[in-house]
Amino acid sequence: MRKLGEYDITIKEIVNKNPKAFIKTIFKLRENDIIEVGEQSIELPKVLEKRADAIFKITRGNTESILHLEFQSSNDTEIGRRMTLYRYLIAEKYPNIPVIQAVIYIGDEPPTMQTEYSYLYYKNGIHDFLRGNSPLIKTVTGDYEIIDLGAEKLEDFLQKTSPDFIGLIAVVDRELQNKEGPDYIKRAVKEIKNRIPEREKQLEAVKEIELFFAMRYPTELIGKILKEEGVEKMIDWEKTAVYKEALEKGLQQGLQQGLLQGEEKTKEEIAIKMLKDGEDIEKIQRYTSLNLEKIKELDKRLKEEAAEKIIDSALKKKGIKGRLNIN
Repeated sequence: MRKLGEYDITIKEIVNKNPKAFIKTIFKLRENDIIEVGEQSIELPKVLEKRADAIFKITRGNTESILHLEFQSSNDTEIGRRMTLYRYLIAEKYPNIPVIQAVIYIGDEPPTMQTEYSYLYYKNGIHDFLRGNSPLIKTVTGDYEIIDLGAEKLEDFLQKTSPDFIGLIAVVDRELQNKEGPDYIKRAVKEIKNRIPEREKQLEAVKEIELFFAMRYPTELIGKILKEEGVEKMIDWEKTAVYKEALEKGLQQGLQQGLLQGEEKTKEEIAIKMLKDGEDIEKIQRYTSLNLEKIKELDKRLKEEAAEKIIDSALKKKGIKGRLNIN
């Protein structure tokens, strides 16, 4: 099954429907907690591979803060470095305003990311280090909260969320989703119908869950279930730029860290996965940058392994426990 990787566009659209309500919901603020969201979509200098996902200037009473949110659909070992760089850039632009940071995690595996970034240095500087008598110090440059939407129970989510954010039903309650499997898609569609009377807004929410559920299930299965529930499929996957970008980035968990860094082993693992899915060699070459000879070699290896399994199975049926390998 293919796993799609990045869903920044959709979750940003959900947040931007009502940033104030989203912030109050996600941080579980009380009804009488008054905040105001001022400047939005703050742009920073682009010094990383990607831009910060969401930055807001918020006010509570007379106190201003900058709230920086990053959205993650998989565990990213580099998140600490990125958050620290973003914090520096935000502080450079707003030197007198405190910065609050959080990672909103929507992955189908529990989060394992660090919640702080630190580095090592020598207390007394280069001279004492060279003399061998300078103690090594660890310093934390910044910390941030990880908000795991998958840990949010469906019942709690439905009680507190507004219809604007109902599309996030597809990423909450990881435990229930693992238990129910694809039947959870039916549950999500029913909740959307019950909570959103307007047909147009229903279809908008269905489009959001369709994209999020594609992290777990084949798009064909999602389309079939939506049809059974009386809702037409909203996304023509093969024609969407989002799908092509997500497929390219997320054919395997860790692609962003592996493929973009040019790790040969990761490229081969992706190629093997695509070969097993029946993808043609030219398409595999486009997504992995491996040469055709290498892909053909991997394909031959897979076929040989499959043939060996068939032979072993046949021998076992005849009561022969193993074969001699003669080189």
